[in-house]
Amino acid sequence: AALLDRPGPDAYEAGEAAGADGVVLAGDSLRTLVFHQDAHPLRFGSLLRERIGHGDGVDLYTLANVTEVELDRGGGRVGGVELATLHGNRFRIRARGVALACGAIENARLLLASRSARPAGLGNGHDVVGRYYQDHPKGFTGVIDVDPTTRRLPASRYWPRRPGRGGGWRWGIGLTESAQQREAVLNSYVRLEPIVMADVPPGTAALRQLPRDLVRGRFRRLDPRPLTSLPSELPALGRLARFRVGNAGPIDAIRVRSFLEQQPARTNRVRLAEGRDPLGLPLAAVDADLTELDRQTVAVLHRALGDAVTDHGIGTLHAGLDDRAWDAMTGASHHAGTTRMGTDPHRSVTGPDGQVHDVPGLFALGASLFPTSGYANPVFTIAATSLLVADHIADHLSAQPVAVRPPAPATVLRPTPAGRSEVARWVADRRRARRVRPPATTRATA
Repeated sequence: AALLDRPGPDAYEAGEAAGADGVVLAGDSLRTLVFHQDAHPLRFGSLLRERIGHGDGVDLYTLANVTEVELDRGGGRVGGVELATLHGNRFRIRARGVALACGAIENARLLLASRSARPAGLGNGHDVVGRYYQDHPKGFTGVIDVDPTTRRLPASRYWPRRPGRGGGWRWGIGLTESAQQREAVLNSYVRLEPIVMADVPPGTAALRQLPRDLVRGRFRRLDPRPLTSLPSELPALGRLARFRVGNAGPIDAIRVRSFLEQQPARTNRVRLAEGRDPLGLPLAAVDADLTELDRQTVAVLHRALGDAVTDHGIGTLHAGLDDRAWDAMTGASHHAGTTRMGTDPHRSVTGPDGQVHDVPGLFALGASLFPTSGYANPVFTIAATSLLVADHIADHLSAQPVAVRPPAPATVLRPTPAGRSEVARWVADRRRARRVRPPATTRATA
């Protein structure tokens, strides 16, 4: 957290009862989870560009795409990488150590595509590379019909809100550790999203939109006519005001959005597809589905949540855990598990030090190392494991660590003139190739 200039572990303690302006949904089966949202996305390129300078022993090459990891002449350890640019330049870098930090999909693709010395790919002697793929599938899985007579709602920290200059905090709801053990399920969680009024009157809707249009300078879009109906919409305005100011009901409903911890399943995998990218490498294909344990975890969490909202007099949870809900789930881009750590080469790709089992000098970093992926955003865990593996790499190479400077003011990382020229030439070549492509022919039949 200190390295990334972010809040430390103590900041994530819920302090559930202190200062809550509504019901805290926690107890024997449920616990409150705390999430931090940055005011602006964390751009590692800008961050590291300011902290690592010239003369630190680090050379950075952009637009140089690794197309294969190569072994040394003896074939027993890593020897370097082959690289290519989009404009056709190809070259090699010889190295005693190679670290793959391309994400769980690309780490697996690169190992599988490195077939010059080993037809199954590097580190894939037991067909494990790319397997045990995990993400954090997410989607709406239920609706709480709020009791129309209740004024007491879940605490406002459960609701989504825009982060301020220093970021923002939001609560989620998950199963306690004892409940997970008792039910033999995973560690998924849910977020709550209030629907104050399902049908907002036109004048009230126009009034809510007015500040946004003014801030964004959309003066031409302003239409005062709907505002004339506001005097007849005072009950709706009062309802919105009670919710916004005092987090008080009644409101119509609360949507429940699930975020899953995914079971590491061997059948969920990254593999090579038949198609190829502009550099000639096979594209990656992802085969993934929810397991029965994934679905059972969501069902157990919904039962506990349903009991809690009923006990507190908030309303009734209607869980929509059918095929339509499962099919509508999307990924969270938290790809993990495809070069997982372990001690058994039959079930893992890398050792506890991040080094590929049968390729000395070849390391993997990032979420691809995760044996399991939990429920939370993986940035801190990625950073922690990367620091661990970096120490092992330094020991392996007998290297001296690079000094990292304190955080500097954020800067915008812009493409270099050479980079813009490289991309422009490649785009022009692609367009030219499409223009000269021969027309499709058809065969006439009698």
